[in-house]
Amino acid sequence: FSDRFLWLEDLGEAQFSEDQLHLITDINAVIEGERKELNTATFEWPVHNNPQLDHGVEAAMTSLGGFLDRLSTQFHWEKSFLLGESKSAKFSAGRIFDSLVIFRISSREMILEPESKRLFLRELLNHVDR
Repeated sequence: FSDRFLWLEDLGEAQFSEDQLHLITDINAVIEGERKELNTATFEWPVHNNPQLDHGVEAAMTSLGGFLDRLSTQFHWEKSFLLGESKSAKFSAGRIFDSLVIFRISSREMILEPESKRLFLRELLNHVDR
């Protein structure tokens, strides 16, 4: 995230790569008009290995909601962007951020299919004031 925008993405089991961070940093620079180093925060589920505690979908969404809520009290973003398909992230983030914009394409897909970046940027620019 930057001081103006929050970027969310459900990575599943994968790690967030340096290439993905560079891509999001570049995209953020386009909409902010200057290149800034972005901050990162990771939510990992489950947050504990205790088999006696709930590891279900509802518990995950509640925990994710708390994680995002804590971030949103520290930072006040103009807009939040959710990249890729993620029902739990969409539900949790949608309850917290009024300005959530959802894109079906993920940063990983943009790296694998470079022509998709142009379409993504065109759509993104409809959601921001530069």
